[in-house]
Amino acid sequence: MFTEICIQILYIVGTFCSDDPNVFQPSNDCWKFDTETLVCHVEDIRELPARASYYDPELCVGEEWNTNCYYDENGLATWEYLGDGTPTAEGYGLYMACPTGLYGAIVTFQHAKEWQCRDNGSAIVPNFGKAWVNGGFEYSWYITFDFLLKEAQWWNYQLIDIEAVVCSCVEIDNTISKNVQKKHPLIRHLLN
Repeated sequence: MFTEICIQILYIVGTFCSDDPNVFQPSNDCWKFDTETLVCHVEDIRELPARASYYDPELCVGEEWNTNCYYDENGLATWEYLGDGTPTAEGYGLYMACPTGLYGAIVTFQHAKEWQCRDNGSAIVPNFGKAWVNGGFEYSWYITFDFLLKEAQWWNYQLIDIEAVVCSCVEIDNTISKNVQKKHPLIRHLLN
């Protein structure tokens, strides 16, 4: 029995692990890292559901340090622009924050239409946990996507299917983020 299961997903930078006692292997393309860790590769991100959330950076006006706001070391607000430099006000209902590696991708979702990845965030990563599915909570692997909206939609904060991905992204193979390297040195060692 493995105490930790990790996943690597095509296009998404990093290796994401869970030691939740309910964790299960998301694919059959897996290999043992050691006696306690199983690493699984997911070739097509459509194999995992999306966990839909939303954010509204314009809520930062008059506010400081809430989840929608970021101020740099000089106290300048950076929430007025998306990660690609697009003014936030121009992106509502069109753009979303995606995991690193999907930048530029156009993704079509069940119930949520077509969106383009133009932003990112530290919590926008694949994950394992309880999520709302069909009127109840279930354990699942999922990929977080954060939709740029003025208000929540009925499909926010539940799992929805990824129907299509048109990715002009650069495929990144055997790359792992510095953040994940710090958390999981065993994976860093494996990929070097």
